[in-house]
Amino acid sequence: MVAGVKARSPNIEVAALGGPALAAAGAQLLYDLTSSSVVGLVEVLKNLSFFRALHDETLRWIAEHQPRAVCFVDYPGLNLRLAERCAAAA
Repeated sequence: MVAGVKARSPNIEVAALGGPALAAAGAQLLYDLTSSSVVGLVEVLKNLSFFRALHDETLRWIAEHQPRAVCFVDYPGLNLRLAERCAAAA
């Protein structure tokens, strides 16, 4: 998606939580999530403080930079909470 958008609008700025493929497509990585992939409730609970901090830092970044659009892909445990907070702030 990022590569397609950048092909149509080369000057568009994209910031993302993701991995090397997003960076290679031209996105500025706010955080590389490949080092913190977890599966299952126990793993999530063991890393809860990290995910709370990531959530709060992402919301802070959005409030500071006020992007025109936010697109949530995958990662529903984090993204649904972020989307709810973004909608409430709009």
